[in-house]
Amino acid sequence: MAMQYYTYSSFRSPQSVPAQQQQKRLSKKLFIVLAIIVAIILIALHLSSQSAKAIDTHPQLAKAITSIIKANPSISIGVALIDLGSDDTSFTYGQTTAFTAASTTKVLTAAAFLRDVEQGTYRLTMPLGVSTAGWQLQEMVNQSDNDSWDMLMGQLGTASLESYAHQLGLASYNPDNNTITPLDEARLLQKLYQHQLLNTADTNLLLSYMQNTNDETLIPAALPVGATVYHKYGELLDDDDDDAGNFVHDAAIISYQGKQFVLTIYTNKLDDLDITTRQQIIHDITGVVVKAETMS
Repeated sequence: MAMQYYTYSSFRSPQSVPAQQQQKRLSKKLFIVLAIIVAIILIALHLSSQSAKAIDTHPQLAKAITSIIKANPSISIGVALIDLGSDDTSFTYGQTTAFTAASTTKVLTAAAFLRDVEQGTYRLTMPLGVSTAGWQLQEMVNQSDNDSWDMLMGQLGTASLESYAHQLGLASYNPDNNTITPLDEARLLQKLYQHQLLNTADTNLLLSYMQNTNDETLIPAALPVGATVYHKYGELLDDDDDDAGNFVHDAAIISYQGKQFVLTIYTNKLDDLDITTRQQIIHDITGVVVKAETMS
């Protein structure tokens, strides 16, 4: 009878196969964990670098704006800045409470009316005053016509306009005395520019009315060549109430050297409109903001 020989060198117990598989799985898990840790570290370093730029820039900006505000103690100044390229980070300087907004809130009236047009409540071609609602809208924003504003406000009603503003998160807006904070005005322009208020056609229409207006002497006059600006200024000389003040404001969306930001500057002086001084303040603040934004 032939002898049978068995070789035991390659024999593996049933338990050895799962043990090797478990070791491979463990190694794979460790590799994945290490890869995740490395990715987190790289992201943290990137964010730290970006944060360092903001830390380096905005304290310097705050110092520069505060210096301008302190140099004009007889004038109440409120500044709001929203950086549209940095998670919409916002900054405020000076007075943060509500101002009489003058004509800057005409943008809110325009957005509310265009929203109602989109919903079918009104038509831009419908008769209003001596022309159409669309013509009155353009006159209100581009030429800052108060008669046009009154007619459009009459169509909307103050209760509806206040409700619309509060739905947008602009809690400081009060249509009865036309007050709003500089930051809420800036947020309104941010939402407009980011197409959060209107469809593309109506957004572009309203922005076009905010260019080449009948007064380009405030923020636009302080911008460097090549900057794009959409803005709404406001000037109000209050002869009826000495305690109310005299207001010169501008609120703008600015695009320059690949950076986009919203800048609102409100100024109030109780006893004197003093346009020349207000223009210089607005020019000085605009200059330091543009410099800071393009450096960050």
